[in-house]
Order: sequence, then structure tokens, then C-alpha cells
Amino acid sequence: MIIQHIEEIESAAVPPRFIKKITRIEVLEGNPARFDCKVTGSPRPEINWFREDEEIESSPYMRIQSSPDGSSSLIIQEVFADDSGRFTVKASNPAGEVQSSAPLVVQGIEVNCLHLHV
Repeated sequence: MIIQHIEEIESAAVPPRFIKKITRIEVLEGNPARFDCKVTGSPRPEINWFREDEEIESSPYMRIQSSPDGSSSLIIQEVFADDSGRFTVKASNPAGEVQSSAPLVVQGIEVNCLHLHV
């Protein structure tokens, strides 16, 4: 009976699908950055964020926000040059897994110096 119930749930499952994938972000060093995505699927997919294949845990510096409608955001409060890299969001449920990747390009702040000759 339990096995039949599990099979019914899995057969009714709908694989995750991106309605909105993440896109490339270019930002000046010291500013915030935000990746946004939206996913559908049944049961509701679990969403995980990664930087260069390393899973990101939500923290005050890198905040992950998810909504019941399938929206998820990764918000980096203040980016630095070493934050540059490939970010990936993965959505998975019993019916499958999808992922979307995009680069974060952090541009350094250039200081222009004027040399005055007296």
C-alpha cells in the first residue's frame, strides 16, 4: 500500500522547469548584486545556489530568498573582485533536476589621479 502511494506521487510529479533563468551580472566593486529565477514543478522543487560548484548557505553576506510561487533570489550585499565567477541555481524534485548558470563580473573601481606640475 505504501509503495503504491509513493508510485502514485512520483507518477503525478512534474519535473522542474525554469520560467525565468538567471542572467549575467556586471557590477562595480562595493555594490550589491542580485540573481533572480523562477521555477515550476510538482512537488515544488528544492532550490540550491552554487558559486563555482560550491553550495552557498544563506548568510548576512549572501542571502537566499525563496517564495512559495517558485521565485528564488541570491542577494550579495557587497561584491568584491574575488566574488567574480560562475553562479548556478539548481532546482530538483522527484521528477528531475534543472540548472541555470551565469557569470558575476565584478569591475574594480579605478581611481584616476591627476599629476599636477608646479
